[in-house]
Amino acid sequence: KKILAKDAVRLDEQITRREELMSAQLLTTGKVEVKGYMDDAQTKYVDESVDYNHTQRILLTGTDKWGGTTAKPYDDLGRGCEMVMKSGFDPRYSILGVESYKRLLDDENFLKKLDISSLAIARIAPTRPIKDGQGIKYLGFISEFGIDLYAYYAWYFDREQKKPVPYIPDNKVTIAPERIGGFLYGAITQMNQAEELETHEGTRITKVWARQE
Repeated sequence: KKILAKDAVRLDEQITRREELMSAQLLTTGKVEVKGYMDDAQTKYVDESVDYNHTQRILLTGTDKWGGTTAKPYDDLGRGCEMVMKSGFDPRYSILGVESYKRLLDDENFLKKLDISSLAIARIAPTRPIKDGQGIKYLGFISEFGIDLYAYYAWYFDREQKKPVPYIPDNKVTIAPERIGGFLYGAITQMNQAEELETHEGTRITKVWARQE
């Protein structure tokens, strides 16, 4: 039973990490990659991409990229928030890649916005609740746009690149509303020890089977 319990915990963690990766892919690319074997014998492999036709993007080029001489991170965040509002949602969160976060705080024009003492435009006070090298850093709140800023410090091991890769790419910044979207789970039907079919509902269903000796 202890071995089964450990296996269940390990598998649950793997599924959670996969869901995290799928969420990150959807937020940053508008697509979700579906890759893996469909059977225990590992003979049927799936390699597909689910495209949600995500067209609401701001592509920065040349010196307009954050860190460039003509970069305007504050205005870019404002434009991103407008795009979310035009879709009928209220922007609430902005999640930044680690490098994007660093370049944001290095931008003089962004910092000047914070120096206007007569207006409460933004409040930046980084905190870092990170454990085991993974987690998020809360950066602060931009009251003009109504968004909280977070830097995402989390990586996964990419088997194709054979190295740790950040869930949120360094050069990406996402803006999203609160409580939009979610995961749907299908019912699982399997045979119990009495060799009867049972259908289960839930986010995690342990696969079991009956064996007669």
